[in-house]
Amino acid sequence: MAEEKKEQNDKSTSTEVKMEAMKKTEVKEEAKKEPVKEESKSTKQEVKEADTEKEKPKEEIILKRSYVIPLTKAYEKPKTIRNKRAMDIIRAFAARHMKTNEENVKIGVKISELVNAKGVRKPPKKIKVALSKSKDGVVKCELE
Repeated sequence: MAEEKKEQNDKSTSTEVKMEAMKKTEVKEEAKKEPVKEESKSTKQEVKEADTEKEKPKEEIILKRSYVIPLTKAYEKPKTIRNKRAMDIIRAFAARHMKTNEENVKIGVKISELVNAKGVRKPPKKIKVALSKSKDGVVKCELE
């Protein structure tokens, strides 16, 4: 019986020693992790500050208007070309009404997604857009 108690004591002391060693390593690991997190936060702040310094000044908008652009003429083309034709109609409309070249017209992503929503064969019949012209002559076409 005395031998069994010694073995149990030896086992319990060995497990206690292991537990203490694990706690020490956990504390060391936590100590290592904390400064790294603080550094990463500070670097993120520095990056944000650098980005705000580099931001482009907002372009001055000379003219801003809303239009409903009819796209029914796109349906005169073959089914597989209708989508492309609808985008060309939007670009030509914006250039004509804002008095600029078609190369200076920038069509927004939302408009492109709306035109492509039903696939290549079925663009919408009409679309409501907001056109804005900057000093540079660049026209931005956005979904309203």
